[in-house]
Amino acid sequence: EGDFVFEAIKENGLAIRFASQQLKKDPELVLEAMRRNWRAVEYADEDLYRDLEFIREAMRLDWRALSYAHQDLYEDQELIREAMGKHWLAAVHAPNSMLKKGDFVVEAIHCGWQALLFAHPKLRDNRDVVAIALEHSGLALQCASEKLRADRELVLAAVRKQGTALAFASDDLRGDREVVEAAVRNSPDAFQFATEELRADMAFVSKVVKLDGMIMQFADMALRANRALMKEAIRSDWRAVEFADPKINQDSRLLV
Repeated sequence: EGDFVFEAIKENGLAIRFASQQLKKDPELVLEAMRRNWRAVEYADEDLYRDLEFIREAMRLDWRALSYAHQDLYEDQELIREAMGKHWLAAVHAPNSMLKKGDFVVEAIHCGWQALLFAHPKLRDNRDVVAIALEHSGLALQCASEKLRADRELVLAAVRKQGTALAFASDDLRGDREVVEAAVRNSPDAFQFATEELRADMAFVSKVVKLDGMIMQFADMALRANRALMKEAIRSDWRAVEFADPKINQDSRLLV
């Protein structure tokens, strides 16, 4: 039977599901099947899921094999670190004891800023840890505590890195002129996350429309009916004419 199964899995790794339970206990056979299709690990005997060396070898073929490991193996910090080195999402398997450790979480962040999502709340409220995540992506602001989303310096760092991170800032900072301008300079689409008051502020919109006329799609409708403002937007980007109030968007003078 062994030779027949071996030949079958060379054609299709998932053929191992038809093997006897005894053959599914063979780590070499399962690994051979995984070389064809990593999902073959699903059909391994459960005893192999408790075998640290098997899981480590399986992870080398595909880190997602970690999800089949017995829960006890998740206590092995080196195993989790090895998996995170392949993909940050492996941090989801880390036990709470690891996710409370600053050095472990920082290492996970260097594998992928999104790993901060799994960190203990105290670390998501740790300014230094969040600042490290923001060095990788401004979008890491979404992982920060409510308190740190209201930290002006951190939010400025975030939106200068990724303008649309403005979406995760506190309400007060989404209405802060300097913060919003910094966000729009990085990404005009960030203007949609500014407060309604700021998007209706003539003086502010007159200033930032010069950066990119397309921000008018997010401006208050009353401002989109302002001919002078729409002309400024169209000078920046002719496509902004699309966002003029219907009352004036057929006015040929907008294009002059």
